[in-house]
Amino acid sequence: MSEKMKIISIETIKLKIPLNKPMKTRYLKLEQVYCLLLIVKTDKGLVGQGLVRAVSLLDINLVEQCVQTLFLPQIIKKEPTLPEALWQSLWLSKRNHLQSSYALYALAAIDIAVWDLQAQFLNKPLHQLFKAEKDFIVPYGNGGWLIDTKQEMYEEVKWYLDQGCCHFKMRVGCENDVERIKFLRDTFGEELKLAADANQYFDFSSAVEFSKYLADFNIVWFEEPLFSSSLTELAELAEQSSVPIATGENMNSHWQVQDACTLNAAKIFQPDVIYQGGITEFKRSAEIIDKANLVLGAHLFHELSSSLAGLCKKHYVEHIDFFPEDLFIHDFSIQEGKIILPKIPGHGATVSRAAIKKYQIDL
Repeated sequence: MSEKMKIISIETIKLKIPLNKPMKTRYLKLEQVYCLLLIVKTDKGLVGQGLVRAVSLLDINLVEQCVQTLFLPQIIKKEPTLPEALWQSLWLSKRNHLQSSYALYALAAIDIAVWDLQAQFLNKPLHQLFKAEKDFIVPYGNGGWLIDTKQEMYEEVKWYLDQGCCHFKMRVGCENDVERIKFLRDTFGEELKLAADANQYFDFSSAVEFSKYLADFNIVWFEEPLFSSSLTELAELAEQSSVPIATGENMNSHWQVQDACTLNAAKIFQPDVIYQGGITEFKRSAEIIDKANLVLGAHLFHELSSSLAGLCKKHYVEHIDFFPEDLFIHDFSIQEGKIILPKIPGHGATVSRAAIKKYQIDL
């Protein structure tokens, strides 16, 4: 294959995907998600995919409009073998529009597809481009939604323990938080490494007090206790709390991550590859986290973020029973406490043709 490769077309496909189980945070309840899938074709016959998710069809329609009006004219005939340079040129030319999350999601979809093409062009799985030392990752379990009963939480935790996962993250931010935490700790003992996710629920004073309860139950981290933009308060909380603070899923640039690291606002940072505008910006954030000797805990989309974990020496990967098993061509299920990384060239989080046919919507 010659050194040159050019993008010749981009197709957008909208998907409505039912969740394996409803989820409810402090702010929303979801039974399905809407996704935009980009199919990026090249003159060398390679095809890349970029998948982004959103809560509503309206969101996905707006993301699609951003792809078609802001970015598509700029990337046709461009070389996808220099993904970081291409991302930078798109960002610089449209940076005033990228204050909108829809434009940022559109950029993420393009960037994910371009990295897929780059890895295919090099004939390597994506994780090998990012210093992965192993062909698997060890995930942590995710659940304990605010709508879950104690029995449902018990079944979630037991399922993960049966799969070989000893870490589990539950949601907090309701009247019976302490009761729910105590139930899991009393039931499973110290074998269970338990984390608590507040989804930015608390104010500063209540977060300080709640962190003391968490310490009593040997909680391994306290996630998003405050708004991620409240860096000064997060830093003060991190200094006072004996439980490590985690934040970052709502940070959409490496500059925000850098500011938070500089202020010692957290020990664990959880950027989201979609919220960050793609793999390129996620990579920059991860390199900052690694240089600070902190922990990368990528938010959601373990089907892709598993391949990015090697960017940091210290990392967690969040597993969530979110998408149906028939969505991707690779099996991302937990096997003996591990997720096996894709071996095929590309990112491997490729939506199958059968799944496209099954979940595609034309609205």
